[in-house]
Amino acid sequence: MAIQLVQMADKLSHRIYNISGESPITYGEFVDVVKKVVPNAEINLPPGRGPRYRPNAYLDITRLKQEVGYLPQYTIERAVGEYTDWLRQNPE
Repeated sequence: MAIQLVQMADKLSHRIYNISGESPITYGEFVDVVKKVVPNAEINLPPGRGPRYRPNAYLDITRLKQEVGYLPQYTIERAVGEYTDWLRQNPE
C-alpha cells in the first residue's frame, strides 16, 4: 500500500521514504511476539548489543504519513501470525 501511494502521488517532496510499522520494536520484543505465536520456537539472542548498534536506528514513517496519508495496516503480531500461518500452509 505504501509503495502504491508513493507511486500514485501527484507530487513528492523527497526522493526517499521509509516503510515500516507505526513504532520501533527491539529484537527482544520481536522474539517475544514470535514465541507468543509459535510457543515452541527456540530463539536465543546473544546478550548485549552488536558491533553495528546505532541508537534510534528505526524507520521513521512521518514523511509517508504526512505526504501520502499512509498508515500501517499491520501490527507486528498480525504480521508474524499471518506469515507463520502461510508458512504452515506452504511448507516447501
